[in-house]
Amino acid sequence: MGRGLSELQKTMLKLAWDKWQEHRRMREEFKNNPKLLEEWHSIYTDMNYNPNNVPEKFKVVAKDNWLGFIGIEDVFIKYYGWTPKYEDRDRKYFSKAEIGNKMYMAAYIAVRKSLDRLGQRGLIDVNHSRGYYYLTSEGKQLMAKPAK
Repeated sequence: MGRGLSELQKTMLKLAWDKWQEHRRMREEFKNNPKLLEEWHSIYTDMNYNPNNVPEKFKVVAKDNWLGFIGIEDVFIKYYGWTPKYEDRDRKYFSKAEIGNKMYMAAYIAVRKSLDRLGQRGLIDVNHSRGYYYLTSEGKQLMAKPAK
């Protein structure tokens, strides 16, 4: 997957790759099935449109995440195995009291440093203020290569 990447960085890249691939597959389905696209368009343009109440087959596009944004909380779940205390508007929140403030901050700093390093390598774009990242074209090229 890439020389010199930590397991945390590999996990972060894989999360972003999987999310981007998920949306890419849906775009291909729309391209290959105009009726499916027409169905989605009728749902999306409905005056009562609510992304939380779309049929399961459209959940991916309802999130409107075509670039494959990944929240750092997704890294906490996947890499550290933490369970969110609650969710609000597609954001997940953790209890520092349950995890332990010291452990939470250590993980948070490790994730932020990993994001910075992946960004410096040109593999991801990061928005720290919003807490998300996504693959750059270089990151997608790296992830598209077969693992050795």
